[in-house]
Amino acid sequence: MDSTVENAENKEEFVTEQLHVTPEALFEENAAGDPENTGENADENGTFADKDVEEEKANSEVNVDEESEKAATNIDNMDKEGLEVVEIEEKVIIETLDEAKSAEDNDLAQKSQESTETGNVHAGTMDLPLIQETESQSSTSEISPPELPEQANQPEFVDLLGNGLLKKKIIKAGNEGSSRPSAGQEVCIKCEGTLPSGDKVDVNEKLKFVIGDGDVITALDLCVPTMLENEVCELVVTPRFAYGTFGRANDNNEGDVPPDSEITYILELLSVAKGPGISNLTDEQRIELGDQKRERGNELFRREEYSLAVHSYSRALKYLGSSTSPAVVELKVKCWNNISASHLRVQEYTIAKRACDSVLEVDPNNVKALFRKGKVLIAENEFEEALELLRKANSLDPENRLIRKELQIARQKCGESREKERSMYQRMVGGLNNDDTTSEDNNTFFTWPVILGITGIAIGGVVTALYFSRH
Repeated sequence: MDSTVENAENKEEFVTEQLHVTPEALFEENAAGDPENTGENADENGTFADKDVEEEKANSEVNVDEESEKAATNIDNMDKEGLEVVEIEEKVIIETLDEAKSAEDNDLAQKSQESTETGNVHAGTMDLPLIQETESQSSTSEISPPELPEQANQPEFVDLLGNGLLKKKIIKAGNEGSSRPSAGQEVCIKCEGTLPSGDKVDVNEKLKFVIGDGDVITALDLCVPTMLENEVCELVVTPRFAYGTFGRANDNNEGDVPPDSEITYILELLSVAKGPGISNLTDEQRIELGDQKRERGNELFRREEYSLAVHSYSRALKYLGSSTSPAVVELKVKCWNNISASHLRVQEYTIAKRACDSVLEVDPNNVKALFRKGKVLIAENEFEEALELLRKANSLDPENRLIRKELQIARQKCGESREKERSMYQRMVGGLNNDDTTSEDNNTFFTWPVILGITGIAIGGVVTALYFSRH
């Protein structure tokens, strides 16, 4: 409710595992067990030595093909078993192993084919164990162990802001082909917060909000744009980017948050969609969305987060647009008034006065705008204009105690200002009078007695000169 502002005036593990088992090690281990198996095959092939040469050649070629296929099958099975042992979280490592496995399979298949074409059948036996050993040695020497990607050497947590106040760790990587959400897009996340005490807060299976609109705590607005779709991460949030020094009382069964509480969130980005098309909204939709932003601003105002509150009120005005519908204009007036109140709290008088002027343009008799602009003018030492506006506000709402109090302050300041002006004027006039008096005093040096005395002296000098000239 808009009364919130008026009442307030009264009182953010990457988990990495080391690759301990390489595909080459697994290959050598399983290859060591093949001589027994291939020895049995050699004995079985030895039974064909008593047959004629043509049958021997035919069956030997068949056995070569069968044993080669078995060898390839065993090799494939060994790779698959080895890969099942290796558990790797990061997709980049899995891709590296897949590439090594593919290169190894291709190499083994090529060598198996070459050995089949050039294999010697002597007395109905084959050197298949020797072939496998050679293949194993060749593959071991040609395929180097996969290198761990750089991400595996990175710290578990990533400092999103570089100041330790918001740290993120990816638990499950997101879809690599997806894009990260940007400002103005609507996202849906699964959210669960945990306090240091173990209590759960902000538990929501499908939390929807628009990036950058300030509908959620600042930590979520900063973290979600770094996520990929279906990514799961852990986010450690300091109070500054959560619920601050005031915390949060039980609100909509989301749980109490004590003051100055650090919260650890588990987040999953479920979907990303386009944000609302503001230009295509109906007046009803504008009012619904605008009022949601305004209420969010009121909540932030109560927690004395005035800059965030102003952001929410400004977003509300953006959704309201240029519609001249009376209901839309009324909601705009509330947002402008709340913006002025927020700027007054942080002594940003110029912006506060501008918001009041926006209100008075559409509603010249708006009491709140008159009252707040009066306060701004007092702060800017414009007492006469402030007195005029507060008198008008008082006549429109004579029972308002805050207006009467501010009016009294305006009268007192105005009287003090007038007294200072009067005193200054008197000092200026007094200075001029003193200058005139000094000028008159300076002129009295040439009064008549002085003139007569000078004349007498001159005459005496002349008489004396005549006397001495004759004698």
